[in-house]
Amino acid sequence: AVRMLEMAHRQHGKLPWATLFQPAIQLAEGGFRVSPRLNTLLQAEQHLKKDPTAAAYFFKPDGTPVDVGTTLRNPALGAVLREIAANGSRALHEGPVAAAIVAKVRGHATNPGVLSTTDLAGYQAKKREPLCHDYTAHARAYVICGMPPPSSGAIAVGQILGILARTPGATLPPGEGVASPAGPAPSADWLHYYTEAARLAFADRAQYLGDPDFVQPPAGGWASLLAPAYLDERARLIGAQSMKTAQPGNPGGVRTGAAPMPDQPEYGTSHISIVDASGNALAMTTTIEDQFGARQMVSVNGLAGGFLLNNELTDFSFAPADAQGRPGCRRSAPAGRCPCRTPAWATWTSAGACPARPGWRPGGPARRPAQS
Repeated sequence: AVRMLEMAHRQHGKLPWATLFQPAIQLAEGGFRVSPRLNTLLQAEQHLKKDPTAAAYFFKPDGTPVDVGTTLRNPALGAVLREIAANGSRALHEGPVAAAIVAKVRGHATNPGVLSTTDLAGYQAKKREPLCHDYTAHARAYVICGMPPPSSGAIAVGQILGILARTPGATLPPGEGVASPAGPAPSADWLHYYTEAARLAFADRAQYLGDPDFVQPPAGGWASLLAPAYLDERARLIGAQSMKTAQPGNPGGVRTGAAPMPDQPEYGTSHISIVDASGNALAMTTTIEDQFGARQMVSVNGLAGGFLLNNELTDFSFAPADAQGRPGCRRSAPAGRCPCRTPAWATWTSAGACPARPGWRPGGPARRPAQS
């Protein structure tokens, strides 16, 4: 992510790179008060304390979590952020920090990894053209753009909306159900059509979507999964009763030779959406997969604290092939990119406005390439 942010800053940033890190550095070094939520999560956590660095940071000597209201300072993270602020992404991907990451991964007591410093040094951010599709709702036309594969969010959202628009659910207001403090709940009928559309979209996601450096799109292009004729075909599968388990479709009449992604547990993610005064829009998703990631904390220079490694291998298939020997569409591989379901997207009306992002002004910037 740091290499991607560095690329974006070089092309579009206005403030000095180092300035952007100051709030995070101050928070790491000055600390924050442990919230009831963090304390509760730590009480239920069974694996984090197995890592000595994490245990020393999050738990007291008797093994109980740090108390609510305790100020947690993280000088190790502050030091890493200062290095990145001064030297850019090289401070993370090369040198002592990279060596500490590799040592942590390879030194795991029960499940050592094979990550190398060469892997980290060789990682490069990639610029990709956004995947866009047309969508009409309530007599208003939109262009919806999102991150293309390896992210699956743009295609999944596009399929759900496209299929839903071809069902009776398109004419049902989504908020006609029982009232709640958050507003009217969706009606049962609307939820049925939405859920069935989502089943179909996620069946295709599991079958087709992966890192384009390793997986070929069906029918010659990812847009085949959003083609009107294909969405018509998928929508016709939705009836009055639930289909239960949806099967992947066959866009273009050519079925992929890759195995689908098997069901695996997934957890939590954070997302931010920002529009500045000039009309620039940012949609960014960041995650370490679960609240404590891989439960492995990397520290540097012998300082207290550090940073948790992510657990994003859960977005890859644990098995490289299925029972028939077909390679998994989301198999892990050297230099493979996480095929996550990033939902980052932006919406334009035909007039150029971005109504999904408050503050967007008509005539703002055109679509910009997504980055990974």
